[in-house]
This record gives sequence, C-alpha cells and structure tokens, in this order.
Amino acid sequence: MKINAACLAALIMLLSISLYAADARDPKPSIGIAWIEAGSARAQVSCPVIESHLNTIITSLKIFDVSPLKDELKKFGCMEERCLVQFAQDAGINLAVAGKLDDQGDTLILVLSAYGTALPYNGRLIYRYSLKIDASERLGTLNTSYLFEEHVSRFIIGILKNYKHPLYLSVDDNGRARSNSALSGSYDLFEAISTKDKGFKNFRKKGRVTLKNGLQVSGDAVTRGDFVLHSFEDSSRRMTEISHMRKSEMVFQKSSPWQVLYGVLFTVPASSLMPVAAPLIYYGKKDWQGIVLWSVNSVPYLYLEISGFKNNLNYIRKRKSDASRSDVAKSRYAYYMLFTGGLSLTVDAIGHRDIEDASKFKKAPPYLGSPYIATFFSIAGGGAGHFYKGDRLWGYAFFHLDNIMMYYTLKEFSSSRRYNFITKSYVTAPYSRKRAYTFLGIAGAIRIFEFAHVLLMKDRIESGDPEETTFEPVIYSDRESRVTTGIAWTYNF
Repeated sequence: MKINAACLAALIMLLSISLYAADARDPKPSIGIAWIEAGSARAQVSCPVIESHLNTIITSLKIFDVSPLKDELKKFGCMEERCLVQFAQDAGINLAVAGKLDDQGDTLILVLSAYGTALPYNGRLIYRYSLKIDASERLGTLNTSYLFEEHVSRFIIGILKNYKHPLYLSVDDNGRARSNSALSGSYDLFEAISTKDKGFKNFRKKGRVTLKNGLQVSGDAVTRGDFVLHSFEDSSRRMTEISHMRKSEMVFQKSSPWQVLYGVLFTVPASSLMPVAAPLIYYGKKDWQGIVLWSVNSVPYLYLEISGFKNNLNYIRKRKSDASRSDVAKSRYAYYMLFTGGLSLTVDAIGHRDIEDASKFKKAPPYLGSPYIATFFSIAGGGAGHFYKGDRLWGYAFFHLDNIMMYYTLKEFSSSRRYNFITKSYVTAPYSRKRAYTFLGIAGAIRIFEFAHVLLMKDRIESGDPEETTFEPVIYSDRESRVTTGIAWTYNF
C-alpha cells in the first residue's frame, strides 16, 4: 500500500506537469525515443525504467508527437547514434533521443543525448546530459525509480530550454504571412538554401517578422518556405518549477509559522557551542568536506572571539591598562559570536547531510524545508539561511561578508580608552559618527540582500551534479557579406 501511495504521488506530479507545461501550439515537433544502452547486467535492470520515464514524461507534456523507435531500429540492426540520426531524418522526425548507462562499481554513469535532425541542426547533437550516480548505497527500488525519473525530467527540461523548432510560413493571397501555429511575438526570419549534400540543408537569416496569433502584422517580406525558430523556454521554466515543487512535497514535511520558535530556541545554544559541536557533528555524519571547510573558514573569527574574551574590557579595567579601538571591537565581537555569529556553521553541520539524503528521496527530518525557519536564520546569522537550504557557496560567502562587516562596524563605533592615573578614570577618544553609520548602512544592506536572496532561492534538493553540453546554431557573415552557418558549443559543469 505504501508503494501504491508513492506511485500515485509520482502520477500526480506527471499530471501536474502535463497541465501546466503543455504547449497548445500546433503543429507539434516529433521526437523519437530510441534506446538506453546498458553497460553491465546491473545497469540492464535500470534501463527499462529510464526508457519508461522518458516515454511517460514526454507523452504527458503534450508538446511533442512521440515515436518509440527502439523496436524499429532493432529490426534493421541500427543501434549506433549515426544510424539513429539518419533513420530519424528519413522518417521525418525532428528529434532523436538515446542514452547509455555505464556501471563502474560504486558509480553509475548516465548519459542522455538529444539530436536535431531537421533545420537548423542537420543531425547534430543539441543537448547532452551526463551524470555520475553513487551506487554504493542501496536506495531501494522505489527511490531508485524516483531518482531516474528526476534526472529524466531534468534532461527533458534541458531539451525544452535548448531546442528551437522551425515553423514554416505560408503566404496568403493578400501577401501576408501565416503560420499554422498561434504564435505571437517578434521573430528572426530565415530562408532555407538548397545544397548538394544529402540530408543537409543550409539556411540564412533573411530579416525579422512580427506575428499575432500566427498572422504577420509587420516585418520583412516573406516567401513560401521561409521559417521562424520557436523556443520552448517558457515550458522549460514551468516544468522546472513544478518538478521542484512536487519533489519538495515528497521529501519535506508540512511547515508552519510556529517553527520559527524552534529557530529562536536553537540560535543561542547552537552559536555558543559551535566551536566544539560543529566539528563533532561533521565527524559523526562523516561529512569530510564540511569539516575541511569549517576548519579553514572559521579560524579567523574563532581567533577574534577567543582574543575578545581573553582580553575583554573588564580584564583591561582591572589591569588599569589602555585599550585600543581593536581591543574594544574584539571584546564586543566576541559576544556577537557567542550569541548568534556561530549559528551558521552549526546549521550547516546538522542540516547539510540531511539535505543530501532528501535529494535521494529519503524523508527529511521535520526541521528541514521550512521557509519560516530559513527566513529567521537569514536574519539571525550570516549565511545561516543559505546553509539551511543546503547551499554552501552562498552560505560561506555571506558568512564572511556579514562577519567582516560586523567586526569593522563594531570597530567604527568603538573608541580607544586611555587610563588616567591622576583621575583614576578612563578617557575615551571620540569616533567618527559618519564613518560608523556608513559601515552600519553597508552591513544592513548586505543583510537585507541576504534576506531577500534566501526568500527567492530554492532548497538544494536536486540529486547529483550533472554535466550539460549544448549546441546552438549560429550564423556568421564574412567581409563580403556571405553568410555561413555554424554551431556554438557550451559546456556547463
């Protein structure tokens, strides 16, 4: 019954994506799904699962006309990518999808590729999604299926983001161009150029047109066979939002404003115990990356805290010695670190590994995934809100910014103190109020930006760190105004 409920959740996710991401424009581009090649017996078990997710999700989007090609390709012995592309071109299919799952012991390597067969790609690779999956930990059949479903979804999102579909225009008796789809907007206008190469069509930019509901309202003259390139980036963004929302609902528990009280009660103990608690928690969770980052990044601030308590103002008064602005600032900064400054690193120590587990569809602890706690942490400790959401890069960036600005702001508001042995009292030097409030304003602006950034960012619950390669058609013009088409290559890592 538990499995049925989880499967129902996945079905709802797919139906939601279909509802919001479906693109009603017609005619639809066609996509052919070929095979997922297995690199081992263990990988062979997972390949049908990946193929099933590809077919189910693409079909549910209602953006493409889906053509399963696996059986046809096997019948003709066509099991190579070059043959796949040629087969899809001959069959008039716009996109061809294939993949491979390799087994390297504790690691599975998933590679999914999409090829464009028609203009403007001419059989070239459009998008490749490559990912290393940790196979040393048994996730269970259901969680493994969810994991593959997530990566297939992200692969399809990448296709929608990068693929541009040619839509050909016709010209009516009044000389106005029409499209069979209800396009509205301004588009570059292209014309196809015949070539002697079989299966290859050249093209060049001709001008620009503006369409409203598929009818040209302005722009350059259109002749029969001209086309515009339609993007599916809006569908890509919608699918990204919905996929993240559904995964959050699957791994996080329901949040409540009352959870802020947990954050309030947690702050002071977490901050004061950070120098001892954080490394022990990292060690207990075997978070070796976390303990290295903690040891490198916390040292200067722990030094200031220890120095501030060791040479605090009470101790200076008892000795009847002078105190510099730095001495006063360190003493005040020590209390900041004690009560709230150390919160961020304890949050990272406790939550980061749990966020990673949630990314693998393991149920997250009840203290994670709450926007209310994230909001409070973004105010209470520098970088704490980002650490809470699993983002160490932004977390450490704001941790350093906030702590540096806090120390120098306290220093600007501090005055040196010189002990007068005649009057047996301290003489306090004046400080620049203008400089002090300038530093306070900068520190406040950084904290406001941090607060807004935490509200806008998502929890880092995407599993894995994929490598993405994209190819985009471009047009070059030489000194003699001759047009040449080419390919722009982008590699994201």
